[in-house]
Amino acid sequence: SASDVWSRMYSKAVGEATGWRFLIDNKPGAGATLGTAFVAKAAADAHTLLTVSSTFTTAPVTYKNLGWDPLRSFAPISLFSNGSSMLMVHPSLPVKNYVEYVAYARANPGRISFGNSGVGSTYHLSGIALHKAMGAEVTYIPYKGSGDVTNAILAGEIQAMFGAISVNLPVVKGGKARALGVTTKRRASAAPDLPTLADLCNCDFEHNAWTGVVAPAGSPPAALNALSREFIKAGSTPDIAKRLSGAGMEAGGSTPEVLGHIIASETEKWSRVVRENNLVIQPE
Repeated sequence: SASDVWSRMYSKAVGEATGWRFLIDNKPGAGATLGTAFVAKAAADAHTLLTVSSTFTTAPVTYKNLGWDPLRSFAPISLFSNGSSMLMVHPSLPVKNYVEYVAYARANPGRISFGNSGVGSTYHLSGIALHKAMGAEVTYIPYKGSGDVTNAILAGEIQAMFGAISVNLPVVKGGKARALGVTTKRRASAAPDLPTLADLCNCDFEHNAWTGVVAPAGSPPAALNALSREFIKAGSTPDIAKRLSGAGMEAGGSTPEVLGHIIASETEKWSRVVRENNLVIQPE
């Protein structure tokens, strides 16, 4: 997944520069809420960190009784990446562009299996928002994480999905999936030929595929700022800067304030989508 890719890249660069050691521990499940809850309960010493993505801001408004809140339970540290995702379809689906996709979806309500990285994830909510704007119905298929969704479209288990360009562009270039458009308001530098879905649907659709890192609330500010400075340095190194640019990303490290603003604005945005669609999901 994109979170795993950027976590490893940044931790490697920071570790080489500082001598600090990082252990990457993937904890998927329940729309990423399991791993998030684990870090929320960790000691507030800035030694246990959490890589977050846009799904971090949807869980509190789609799940009940999580026991954590993105604004109050965590302290932002740094943005890792901020860029675009793609609307992707399996080659077996008889559509070659967005117009044909809309026509097929409208003519075959519920026939398209649309994968997402968990019920209530941003890819799930973005799918709802886009297909609502289309006037089309699809069947949403949840998986434990975005990597599982990519595997599902490769296997032909699903016909459509949103996928981060940073991870899924090789899939498209290899002909194993077809990209129809990008989710940001501007075209992605890594895939400049792909139109924006906002232009295609003539609507206010937007989904930014961002990742960042946070710590439990109450962690020492000095430690958070030290980590932020190192992640900013890492994001400007030639290797990471090149990888970010090649993946269509526009950010490489940030202050805690920048990430905090993104978390707050995204939480408000997805809360509105959930209210408008009357979504309430109770985790097991």
